[in-house]
Amino acid sequence: MRARAAVVPRGTTPDGPGVHRWLAVLGVVYVLGHHTGTALGPLGGIGPTRWADWVDLLLPYLLVGSAAMVLRAAGATQRAWLVLGAGGLLYTQGHGIHLAANSVGNELGQAEVITLWDEHVGHYLWYAGLAVLVLALVLALPRVEVTVAGWVLAALAALTLTTNAIEGQSVPLSAALALGFVLRGRPPLVRVVYTAHAVLLVAWVGYWALAEGRWSPEFTELGWV
Repeated sequence: MRARAAVVPRGTTPDGPGVHRWLAVLGVVYVLGHHTGTALGPLGGIGPTRWADWVDLLLPYLLVGSAAMVLRAAGATQRAWLVLGAGGLLYTQGHGIHLAANSVGNELGQAEVITLWDEHVGHYLWYAGLAVLVLALVLALPRVEVTVAGWVLAALAALTLTTNAIEGQSVPLSAALALGFVLRGRPPLVRVVYTAHAVLLVAWVGYWALAEGRWSPEFTELGWV
């Protein structure tokens, strides 16, 4: 008996307009959303909180939602949807821990327990969840054609991965994830993004280790943001 082809939503193909449109939305949400604190910091506070924290509440809905729309447009398999669900749980939990602890820390100062939940537990769950979401995209899109605009977003995504790893004190996790996706190599877009991320990460850590004799400093530690 002949195997039945995977069902694809009407009007789209696994690499059709719907996929490209939602991949673009996902890329923009990721690049902007993961720099919310820095970009919206000048807006200042509202009561004991910051405006950036309130805007940041939207991030998990927008990012996981746009990733789900990519899978829908691609006619993804049940396996990809299950991986997306697992990644969404990790991502939202990590982001929530980070947001709450970070907001408390901004008001009360970085006590040891706040640093633990924000910089370590929260960030590691958050960024691991993001990697699982990317894995869901890999399963749904074994191939994808990339436009010029897509490559620009890919470059910005690689830069965002790097800045998040450095400022989020998660360089070891990010390096391990980058190695995994570089070796995975499918689709090429993912391999290119994580290869660029790995090069940037190695250059940053290597410079500070060799030239300055210290572990990778955060941008806030250097007074850059």
